[in-house]
Amino acid sequence: MGRCHYGSYLLRHYRESGLQFPIIGVPEIVKVSIVAIAWMQMAHTLKIGAHLRSEIILDRLPSRSKAFVNLLAYSMGAFIFAMVVFFRVAQPH
Repeated sequence: MGRCHYGSYLLRHYRESGLQFPIIGVPEIVKVSIVAIAWMQMAHTLKIGAHLRSEIILDRLPSRSKAFVNLLAYSMGAFIFAMVVFFRVAQPH
């Protein structure tokens, strides 16, 4: 039985069964796909320099204040990341 015929057989069998059982592995595939898509989007955003942020207020600030706000935002991001890593590593498996 060819690969194409086997796939159509599985779909027909799945439909005829009344959709009473899940397709094995779908939750795992979805979990991995979501992470992969997020990482691909991050790479593209870094490449084109288009991170999502509100610049309405930031554009109106003087350069020194803008640098301070950026430093504060980056520090908060690093702190939150460190807490996530720390508490995730500290949890027993």
